[in-house]
Amino acid sequence: MSPWATSGGKTLSDFWKTHDEKFVLKEVKKNEFKMFINFGPGYFEYMGKILFENVPSIMAKILGAFVIKIKNPQIKKQYILILENLNLGIS
Repeated sequence: MSPWATSGGKTLSDFWKTHDEKFVLKEVKKNEFKMFINFGPGYFEYMGKILFENVPSIMAKILGAFVIKIKNPQIKKQYILILENLNLGIS
């Protein structure tokens, strides 16, 4: 994984790309993560429509939401969303 310098975002979140650049990991704040968990069912219903009813969309697919606990020596939690990289193949 490598850090990815982005611009234009309001939250100033940290981003990383996988080495094959297919996926983007975005660190979000706890409240943003909870908000996604709350509206997640509606999001996945909409994404199902896109997939099964062939509805056009440029919305990035969120593929996973994770809480990572790091003990060193105190416990720190990171909230991570995994998304498809919409810029794949664009130079």
